[in-house]
Amino acid sequence: MLSFKKWTFLFIVIGMNPITVYFLDGFVNFDGIAEFFTGGLASHAGVRAALILSLAALIVRWWLLRLLYRHKIFFRV
Repeated sequence: MLSFKKWTFLFIVIGMNPITVYFLDGFVNFDGIAEFFTGGLASHAGVRAALILSLAALIVRWWLLRLLYRHKIFFRV
């Protein structure tokens, strides 16, 4: 059997609380948080600044979902 569990964990975390991140996106400024942490790096990246900031915002969202997943907090409708 192939070992899919390791690399699919990223998607499992997202899939357990997709509505939560969609809902919080209207209230929490994930882009601003990402810019706070990676703004200095992005300012020196030139044309890749948008990519760095987008990936950082995705990581911030995933980190929040990982925190909820670790504490077994799942929101359902």
